Amino acid sequence: MDFLTVTFDEASEALLRKELDAFSDLSREAVNLQQYDWAIIRRELLNVGIYNQGADLAEIGSTWLESLVAMNALTPFEQSLFDPFGGEQAFFPAIWENVSRAGGQEIWGVPFRADVRLIFFWKDMFEDAGIDPLSSFSSTEKMKDAFQVLTDKGVKSPWGVPTARGQNTVYNVASWIWESGGEYTSRDGKQVKITSHATWRGLRNYFEFFKYMPQDKNVYEDGEISELFAHRKVSATITGPWLLTYLRNADLPDSLIAQLGVALPPGPSFVGGTAFVIWRHTRQAEKVLKLIEYLSRDEFQIDFCKTTGLLPVRRDLWTEDFLSLNEHMPTFLRGIQDGRGLPPFPLWGMIEERLTNTFGAIWNDIYATPKPMKPGTIDGILAKHLEPLDVRLNIALRG
Repeated sequence: MDFLTVTFDEASEALLRKELDAFSDLSREAVNLQQYDWAIIRRELLNVGIYNQGADLAEIGSTWLESLVAMNALTPFEQSLFDPFGGEQAFFPAIWENVSRAGGQEIWGVPFRADVRLIFFWKDMFEDAGIDPLSSFSSTEKMKDAFQVLTDKGVKSPWGVPTARGQNTVYNVASWIWESGGEYTSRDGKQVKITSHATWRGLRNYFEFFKYMPQDKNVYEDGEISELFAHRKVSATITGPWLLTYLRNADLPDSLIAQLGVALPPGPSFVGGTAFVIWRHTRQAEKVLKLIEYLSRDEFQIDFCKTTGLLPVRRDLWTEDFLSLNEHMPTFLRGIQDGRGLPPFPLWGMIEERLTNTFGAIWNDIYATPKPMKPGTIDGILAKHLEPLDVRLNIALRG
């Protein structure tokens, strides 16, 4: 049996391989682990779907599910599979919506690990500037006010987010779109709404934070922002819960880790994560189901989430013991409970890819513009990229 998933850090991979070996001993079914970096795994998944050959089981990003369903590449799951966990109600609403369709009658994935986007910040940097950090992220305007105070106090880069062409910008900026009452698309997926007044306002708010970001170069990858944050060259950022694992592995002193704060973003948090899917071409569906059930056991779910930095997808796993792992877990839980996923329709994968490239191009133009910027510059850059994209995507949706 072949299992396709992402490349993990050394500790996470060791834990997964140990679990797969234990399953193999019990079932006498060898499991071949195929791993790819996040940057290329989506292409590999599409290749499996296109050619109907390859892995039997895959762990995929939740927003990729629709594309694979539209390709008729997956096998749906029976609702009875979820009965031992308590059915649909066992999962957080945003998590369940990521894998189910038609009012829960069609289930195309088994939630595995949860991702929620939150703001991480250094409490002492805000407090030393006379700013209440817990109230600074409740709205875009309060964030701008706090960042301006930090700037006036000599902080070079109060804010930092990735500017490279990557999907994380699509996920991160969603909170500002939702804060403004906007949407990427209509819920039925028949219309793109990226040039609507509300969505435009949210996008402008996000990109206007540029003035508070690192500007030593034009392109910052996700890992570079994490490194800048760990070295306190950035006061705040938005990312997923894996940043805690990154900071632990960075050998920061406990006294510094104690200064870490976590807050909800101004709008609902993006909630994503990963899910197990079974390929339609597999001839080992029953064996794959047994492996999914094995990897869904409570103990492994908790241990693997702790190691990888993602979060449990089921309500019952958020026990008092798990919530007490660190002071930030209650905020993570609130983010998952109150957060949202992205629109579940077949062409979302295509839209997400186009948005990923467009947001990267917008960042590039913003960084390339002579400073200081004139009023309306960011609106002009947004118009240059979003208006033609809006037209092209709506034509594709109508086609």
